[in-house]
Amino acid sequence: MSVSKLYPHLSLGDQLPAVGVLQKLLNARSNSNLPVDGVFGPSTEDALKEYQRAERRKGRRMNIDGIVNIFTWFALTEGAGPLQIIDCIDVFDENLFHLEARRIRGLGGSMVLVGGACNGVQEAVEAIRHAASSGQVFLLRFHGHGGPGIAGISWGHGEAGIDYDSGLRHDDVDALHSTLHQLRGIFGPYGSIQFMHCKTGSGPEGQQLLSSVADIVGVPATGAVDIERGGGLNSFRYVGQTVTAVPGGGSLRSWCDDLPDFAGATMMYR
Repeated sequence: MSVSKLYPHLSLGDQLPAVGVLQKLLNARSNSNLPVDGVFGPSTEDALKEYQRAERRKGRRMNIDGIVNIFTWFALTEGAGPLQIIDCIDVFDENLFHLEARRIRGLGGSMVLVGGACNGVQEAVEAIRHAASSGQVFLLRFHGHGGPGIAGISWGHGEAGIDYDSGLRHDDVDALHSTLHQLRGIFGPYGSIQFMHCKTGSGPEGQQLLSSVADIVGVPATGAVDIERGGGLNSFRYVGQTVTAVPGGGSLRSWCDDLPDFAGATMMYR
């Protein structure tokens, strides 16, 4: 199995389902007794640095910086079954192809690419299901253009003058209920969705979209309040405030608190 460099980068201030998984792993792999709440606060940073320090003493390649990168993920998840990561990228916009798809491919990953299609969401779901290992997906990331309550799946302008506006919108996501529901079976107990679009989680529209997706698919859904990144291209982390919706209207803390204990796992990327 090839090694991936595409793990989600996490650091102080992040509030994400993946942080809850990190906290579970730290509690399982060290003497930490962190509250599992999905909030990367000072206690989580201190516990992570202590873990990194201990792993470095064992001879691992590890910075003691309180940042979760590829080397920290490898150490934390070593030992058992896979946690799969899938990236779905709207490449109908040539800029997204150059900025996202080529970068991910250059780092050794494969991905689901969606081009111009009036039924882009259905095509994306079918491709994701084909790529997924049933019950093993840890993280499904969507990359594309967005706005408050909007996540583009196939947006752009083709050479023939054709425009496509296919994606998820807060005011019509229920019309795609049967399509999105097909994703339920791919996720494992630690699974979540991240929309790596600008402003998708912003305002009441963003909350409505994320809540609808979370309820339909059965896993937490996260979006950016402003932009998903800043200070240079980074396809694998949010920079700035995010919002997460949990199935059934629960809180991020309650979802994290219900996570099963971690016996250990190795992550897999397809």
